[in-house]
Order: sequence, then C-alpha cells, then structure tokens
Amino acid sequence: MRYNQSSDDFSRFYVKDEYDRVIQNTYQALFLEKDTILWVLARDKELFRYDICSDRNTPPLDSFLFDIDIFPGYDKESRRLKYFFGVDGSKSPGLEIISIDDKRSVTGHELYFDGHASNSPILNIHTVFYDNDTAVWLAANSGFFRFDLQHNKLESFLLGTETPKKITPFGESRFILSDFKNGLFWFNKRNGKFTKLFAGLVDDPDTDLNVLLKQPYYDGSGTLWVENNDAGCVFAALNKPKFKSLPKANLFNGSKNYEFRNFVVDHSGRIWCGTFDDGILVLDRYGRVTRSFHPDLAGDDHLIDKEIYSLLIDKNGNIWIGTAKGLAVLPAGRSRFQAVFNEKGKAVKSVSFLCQLNNGDLMASSLRDGIFRIEKNNAKFQMKQILPPENDSDFFTYIYESRPGEVYILNGYSELIVFRYEDRKLFQNGKFSAPGLVNGFYEDINHKTLWIATEGGLVKMDKTDLKANPVVFTERNGLKSKLIRSLLSDKEGNLWMGTTNGLSKFIVNEERFINFTLADGIQSTQFDALAAMKYSDNSLWFGGNNGITIVEPDQIHFLQEPPIVQLTDIRINDLPPEGLQDEITWATNLTELKNIHRTYDDNTLSFGFVAIDYSDPT
Repeated sequence: MRYNQSSDDFSRFYVKDEYDRVIQNTYQALFLEKDTILWVLARDKELFRYDICSDRNTPPLDSFLFDIDIFPGYDKESRRLKYFFGVDGSKSPGLEIISIDDKRSVTGHELYFDGHASNSPILNIHTVFYDNDTAVWLAANSGFFRFDLQHNKLESFLLGTETPKKITPFGESRFILSDFKNGLFWFNKRNGKFTKLFAGLVDDPDTDLNVLLKQPYYDGSGTLWVENNDAGCVFAALNKPKFKSLPKANLFNGSKNYEFRNFVVDHSGRIWCGTFDDGILVLDRYGRVTRSFHPDLAGDDHLIDKEIYSLLIDKNGNIWIGTAKGLAVLPAGRSRFQAVFNEKGKAVKSVSFLCQLNNGDLMASSLRDGIFRIEKNNAKFQMKQILPPENDSDFFTYIYESRPGEVYILNGYSELIVFRYEDRKLFQNGKFSAPGLVNGFYEDINHKTLWIATEGGLVKMDKTDLKANPVVFTERNGLKSKLIRSLLSDKEGNLWMGTTNGLSKFIVNEERFINFTLADGIQSTQFDALAAMKYSDNSLWFGGNNGITIVEPDQIHFLQEPPIVQLTDIRINDLPPEGLQDEITWATNLTELKNIHRTYDDNTLSFGFVAIDYSDPT
C-alpha cells in the first residue's frame, strides 16, 4: 500500500513475478532508496526491486533464508543501499548478508554465525544496525556485538543481562538498547559501556514499565518511541527540560499512601519528612529511607504522635516537631524525643508551626492556644505563651520573620498580622487580608517587597505601605494554578511554586511565569502544602502525591530545536494537482519535492504544513 499525502488516501500496487503474473500476498517493504526505488520482499522470501515512477519491478534478484527481520545497510549520506541483513531471532541462529553493488544488482550472499564455521560463535540475532563495513552492530540472545565485516572480526560487549533484543541509534555515538526483562540501556560506542535508562509512565508512576519495553525508536528530533506490552506505544521527549523525581518510599508497614507535610535537612545532610498521619521518615540524599519514627514502631524514640504538623531543626541541631498532641524535641546527639509542656506542665495541643527567629528565639503557634516562645528552664524546654487568642475564631499557623524584629503571623485562613518583636514580646503593627491560606513567604533583598504564596494566587506586597492594595497573580497572569501549596526561591531570586496543577517558576524581574508539567519529570501535578525545602547544594525539593521533585535551577535547559515542519499539502490555483513529481528525482512524496516546473498559467502556489512537536505528552 502507498499513502498519498495530497489526496489523503491509499493506493494498492503489486509486484509481478518473472512470468509477468501478479504476486498476491506475503509482501514486506524493506527499504526506500532515494524515494524512487523500493526494495520489496514478496512471495517465498524473494527480493524484488520496484520502480515507483514506472510502476515496474525486476524479476526476483535473490531469496532469503531468514525472514523474521531484515535490516538494510546503506550509506548515510547518499542513502545508497549496500547490504541486506536477514535474521531469524530465537528461531534459527545466523546472520544472512546479501550484498548490493552500485548498479543495484546482487553480488554476494553469505551466512555467518550459524554454527558451521569452527572459529565463529553461534548467535541468535534479533537486531542489526549498519554503521559501516567495520561496524555492524548485532543484538543477540547471548549479548551485544560489533561485527567488522571487512576483516571478519567479532567483538562482544558485556551488558550484564546478556539478552538485548532491539537497538536504535541515538546521535553519532550512542545506542538505546531494549531488554524485554530489564528495560532500556544507553550504550556508548566510544567506550563500550552501558548505562541503565529508567522509564516510567507520567500518568501512572507506580507501574514498573521497564520489564514491558520492547522496541525503541528514536526519531532524531528529541523523541524516543517505545513499544510497550501493556500501554501500546509510549514516548518520551528526551530533550525537554527534566527534573529529578524520587518515588515515595515505603512506610514501615509497606504503605505509600501518605501525604508530606514538611521537609527539613539536618547537619549531616539527611532529610526529615513529616507526614500528615504517618509519622516521620528520614531519607538520605538519594531518597532512601534510613529511619522511621512512628508511635506504633517498637523502640525507644518516644514519638508522641503520628500526625506531624511542623518540623524544625534549630541552630544547635535540635529537631523539633509540632503535632496534634503537642510539642516534642529530639535533642542533638540523642535518640529519644522529649515532650515539651507549658508553664503549667501540660501539653499544648495542635502545635501547627515552628519558627526560629534571627536572634535565635524559638516560636510556636497553636490552633487553640495562641503563640508561644520556647525557653529552657532548669535544663528543660518549656512553652511560654506570649500571644493568647482573643476569641474562639483565632487560630494561628504560619510564622515568618522578614527582617530582625518584624514578624508576620497567619490568623485563621487569610488574616496576616504584622508584629514588632521586642523584649521577647509581640506588639501589633498592622494587619491585612490575603486572598487565601498562606503557604510561603519570600522577601526581596531590599526588604521592600514581600511575596506571599497563597491558595488564592501569588501576592506581591509593598512593605513600605501596608494600606496599599497588593498585586495578586493568578491563572490570568500565566500561573498554572492559583492554589499554591509551597514556595522556594533559587539563588537568582526567582520563585518556584508547587501548586495543585504542576510546578511554576516566577521570574521576578520580568514578572513572568514558566510552568512545568508531568512531561518535564515532576512526580505529580499535585504538590503537598508546606512540603518544600532548599538543600545545601541549592537544589529545591518539593513533595507531592507520588514522591519528591528535585529542581536544580542551574541545570534546566529549554528546547533549542525548532519543531519539525512537515509539508502536508500543495495546491496550484487553489486545486490539488494531479501527477505532481520532482523534475529531477521523480519523487512524488511531498516531503521529497525539491524541483517543480509549472506553466505560466499556474500562478498561484499554496502550501499546507504542520509543525510537529512531541515534547509534551500531557
């Protein structure tokens, strides 16, 4: 079958045998040479050469022994055919090579690696890729090989699994190999080394996709296509900016059904992750669990509650946790949490946020009992109330100190109160309403502008005039979702926000958003409230539904290649022309037309085209 782009239909053509009889079945198109000569396998594994322009074919030129797969070997610049390589996969061992000369005649037919030659191994080959006469690459049951056809030498490369099935070239120096049981691998031609290529589905990250991948194909424009047993054809945009994603680690009971609440990093580089209802996980730099804290776990850590509201590591290395049942501390160098009580020796319930001020003072907010300062009294920590609630509607959460002595405290869902902190007391300076629940702050270096992440958008506030109306950025300004769950800044002062619909970057000096989706490698479009931190290497960590997204701002590179422009239609005098072909090559495919000659009356020429970009599978 031949597809005609201009008329959008298929036409059928046949190859005839040496007696001018039409061959009715078992066709396989092997190679299109210069858009005019099609090499065809037909009838009983016989090789024909078909001239597209004249609709005529040669008599059978040769016959293949193997036909599970046949691969062309051709010069990359001229596309002149030099060889056909026939293989039978696991069915029969051997490599069948048919040689083609400059006149397109068969000049040789040889068989290698079938067990008949005493000095060559037996190979059940699945894929062949021809670079040149000294580098014919073979993926076989027993490994991956380079065959020097010119000198009849074979070199093997150790993959580890030793069962590569399919290969596809990736640039000049690499291959992508598939192993049906072990997924995809990079192969570097220059050093002969393999590297595991991890794969996953953006809409189902928990699926172990690697064991199902079969046939890879790289289209040369940045997109890798892979046949997958369960999902059909899947693809990945390899040139699109990517983030590192760490899948959710298992809890002590094997579950992954938990929600992150906070991240902090201790002095040794470990990441402490508070969860909504499942205690604390301690991860190493690579996301591996090194320890779990949970009231149901046997041990002597004495975690007072599994519902973690807030985590803080102070300047002395003490680890503080605010929970539904109260406040606790894990002193530096100790292994047991200690409960911290108020002046009456009772637990303060629902400790919602913890903050250490620039002068070293520790503050805690409570959903029920106001604001507390944490003091050390007789070698024990104690909570001292410094701001009681005025009524039942007062419940305090977020605490933020912008510059020394200037403290912002969130009361309720949207009221921000500005205090002066002096003599270890809070004095109210003013207040204003935010458009939604506050989940983060950032202050510019001149201390004049305060950026506030809320669940009603990104707020820009002039600190020099609290009465001025703040500017609110939402979807209308390019933000992916106004429901902002977390906020961090990079070293350039740009803002990164985890939202309920992806990750957004805000370029402050341009007031412009760049949004990132699943195609960029984020773990999920859903990010968890307050679950964000900056690591010591300036990477930004964001927690979400399916794990942790790690942003390395300096390593993000945007696509430089323009999309592929594909010609889809040519019209002359507003009508599709009949029999349009290249004047020199006789090519009829629209994408191959280079030279067109028309009469003077054909004075209106119009083109249809599409710009193809597979960079975002979402």
